Amino acid sequence: MVVTLWNETFSVTADRAGAELKSICFRGRERLWQNENGSWSGHAPILFPVCGATTIRLGGRVYPCPRHGFARGALFTVAEQSETYVRFRLMSNEETRPLYPFEFRFDVVYTLTSDALSIAYEIHNPGRDVLYASCGAHDSFALAGEVREYALRFAETEHFDSYLTDREGRLTGETKSIGVGDTLDLATPLLDGGESICLDRLHSRRVTLFSKATGRNVAQVDFPESEKLVLWHPTGSRMLCIEPWQTLPDTAGETLDFTEKDGVLAVPPGATVRITHRITYGDEA
Repeated sequence: MVVTLWNETFSVTADRAGAELKSICFRGRERLWQNENGSWSGHAPILFPVCGATTIRLGGRVYPCPRHGFARGALFTVAEQSETYVRFRLMSNEETRPLYPFEFRFDVVYTLTSDALSIAYEIHNPGRDVLYASCGAHDSFALAGEVREYALRFAETEHFDSYLTDREGRLTGETKSIGVGDTLDLATPLLDGGESICLDRLHSRRVTLFSKATGRNVAQVDFPESEKLVLWHPTGSRMLCIEPWQTLPDTAGETLDFTEKDGVLAVPPGATVRITHRITYGDEA
């Protein structure tokens, strides 16, 4: 089932399958990657209860949660809906418990205003024990040109030290410096090679994607609760994924308990944690 939201500037579709956005038309122009060259069939999958290649290890027991979690392959219900708002919901069930032993309610909320799309992930703990989880976005941004023709402007000065990953998507423990400042040029071999740029402990909570030739903005992304940001570009595509995450992937060989992993959210019984980001689109594509 596909849900459609609309107002005077947006037409947005999202699917109950994974609660994933399938199309974002802003002022008549498609802003989500539509797999024009067959390099990636996703659009904006949602990562829960883990981000990337992460092992859920609890008290010595390992749970076979898939890479990026199971939410992207789950069927959500529609809990609330209006013309400009929808709340998708996923509850713990017989299929999730063997992969992830916690009781949970996970809501994905999309809200349109005249110039922006707001996205919220709400993790509610209905159980009696503390719930541990991570979540993240994997939003794509369609581009009119090649990714090397664009750059990202950060709200603060940053040291762009990217954590390197192996073929399994786990961190190697090494980093590569790709600059210092408030602007990250996307003409970098890391993106050209289909690898991810994994940034941690950012001071910024806002990035702006813009054309180097015209200076005009493609989109601004605000992520107030996240200090980690992953960038990814499928080889040959005209798109960039801008992904605020709560946690980065495991380091290869890591045996840390999931409850001790940096960035994992601890949700007390009866409590709800809300993680948000907001996309404001510009005139450039």
